[in-house]
Amino acid sequence: MTIKQRGLISIVIALSCAFIFQYFRVPEPSIQPKPDLNKHSLYSNYQFSADPKIINMGIQPLGVPIGAVSELIKRDKILHKKLDQLGFKLSFYDFLKGSDLFYFWEKGLDIGLSGDMPTLMAATNHDIVITSLVKQEFTSLVAREYGLLSELKNKRIGVPFGSNAHYSILRALKLENIASEDVTLINIDLQEYAQSLNERSIDAFAAWEPFPTLARKIDPELVVIHKGLSTSYLLISIQLFNKHPEVAKLVLAAQLRAMRWMNLSRKNLYQASTWQLKAYEVLMQKKSLLNVKENAELIRNGLLNITDTPIIPETSLAEGGFLHQAFLFLQKMNKISVNASWQHVYKSFQPELLAAVLADKKHYQLEIFDYREGSHE
Repeated sequence: MTIKQRGLISIVIALSCAFIFQYFRVPEPSIQPKPDLNKHSLYSNYQFSADPKIINMGIQPLGVPIGAVSELIKRDKILHKKLDQLGFKLSFYDFLKGSDLFYFWEKGLDIGLSGDMPTLMAATNHDIVITSLVKQEFTSLVAREYGLLSELKNKRIGVPFGSNAHYSILRALKLENIASEDVTLINIDLQEYAQSLNERSIDAFAAWEPFPTLARKIDPELVVIHKGLSTSYLLISIQLFNKHPEVAKLVLAAQLRAMRWMNLSRKNLYQASTWQLKAYEVLMQKKSLLNVKENAELIRNGLLNITDTPIIPETSLAEGGFLHQAFLFLQKMNKISVNASWQHVYKSFQPELLAAVLADKKHYQLEIFDYREGSHE
């Protein structure tokens, strides 16, 4: 099966599930106070530069493959040389998850790599340009003592509320004719899933990679009993895009080079995996349980369904499509206003930027690769 065929299959999966939401009543969540991330141990010292020549980019070192893509962007000599010629510099900021990244968006971030649900929330509340796919894979539902979705009736499932994993769980329950009231969904931080399982405060959890694979490394008795579509995107502030469209194109070209370089050879993929695991160690102050080969396989899976042209499918954006249904889900979950406009979000997706870069391969050097050992910072 070709990569293109796999991509088409994933799109079909997404569309076949999309109709479910409009018939599925989601219970209203209890209103919980939002945490003040300004006091977070990682983010409290972040000072985003106000210098218009410094581009602040939010990345997620823990995510695959977006963590690997961002590590290659850090090391891309072609990108940084071209930015230097224009008088610009990239500055990178680590985030644990996409919702954290967008908490700080208006404080000075210009570019981000994020999953579908945080991206949709950002597009609702901010003026952004969403350029391309960076990941198309699956979230996983993981359990120890249960092998079927039907066995989770009256059980407790941990999931980050409002995430793509949450959306996937609700769709899966509907397919199994399990009412949402027949399970207890618990809003959980993914850093706590292993302890919660061991303490039996939850019976299963849903998450994106690498968390399901890490959990199974800790406890080999855990099994994946369901998977749902998960996507990630590159997005740019409208201010940066309008003032400096060439800078936006250069960063997009770096994303394309990173994906193509990893797809060229297993050696390249392993090198990217090594760099991402180093970033994981720095951020978490501990080594990952995954080795280079295991992490590389997760990166490869995330890229497998994306061709060298990571176009966001129009079918996903159409009314009733995957992203539109996810938008409606977020409204039901009170993650975005019920008065939010889908048309506003739809206009944030601008594939013409990707088309412009692809049309000038020579200028953007899409087939030339030059990565330094250390990051640019």
